[in-house]
Amino acid sequence: MRIYDYACGGCGTRFEAMVRGHDAPPPPCIDCGAPTRRLPSAGAALLGQARLPAAADAAPKSWEGTHRGDTEYIAHWRRTLDERAALEERHPELAVKRSPVVAHEGRYHSAPLTVDELTSSEAVSRPHGHPHPHPHRHADNSE
Repeated sequence: MRIYDYACGGCGTRFEAMVRGHDAPPPPCIDCGAPTRRLPSAGAALLGQARLPAAADAAPKSWEGTHRGDTEYIAHWRRTLDERAALEERHPELAVKRSPVVAHEGRYHSAPLTVDELTSSEAVSRPHGHPHPHPHRHADNSE
């Protein structure tokens, strides 16, 4: 049997309950008896397994991705992203590159063009429609 966190859809009560398996139906609310839903796990990893908090690119990017604006789910992701930011501050080697993307279609589909590439003084070599590779300057158009 496992312990899971649940939230009531009616009165908002949050509680833990021990259930037989992962597929078991959620128990009714302990206060009002209304239907409940299982919450994302906030507990510590067991059996010595450590897990990094998810990076920003794993977070939902649309209203549908947030389970139609579910406040508990959004709060979970905010906590996760705050934990990740604190971890990256302590360990910069874990930081994910966050340069804004300026082009992501056409020839930039597989390797999006970022602001860092545009503002760098170096030429950026990218594959394109003709057979010989050579650098292209993006910022000053000089070749």
